[in-house]
Amino acid sequence: MHASYVAKEKMSGENFSKYFLVAEKVLNGDYIKGIENGKSYFEHFSDIVTDASKEEYRNNHRQFVEYFVKISRYNFIQSLKNEE
Repeated sequence: MHASYVAKEKMSGENFSKYFLVAEKVLNGDYIKGIENGKSYFEHFSDIVTDASKEEYRNNHRQFVEYFVKISRYNFIQSLKNEE
């Protein structure tokens, strides 16, 4: 994904890293008992980007966060299936 986004200058490396950190936090919350369960994507995002408003998140970041979480979740599940 790095080549598709950062190398082609569709987004900054900084934002790319932030979105993956959020995806990691979401997946940890989903799959590890007791770790930030029940938090919204925005809440996870605001842990990383503390000065972002909900409107800014919705308008500028949500589509990327949701996509990165979707791809990360899919890849995680596929890796578990491949281990079986």
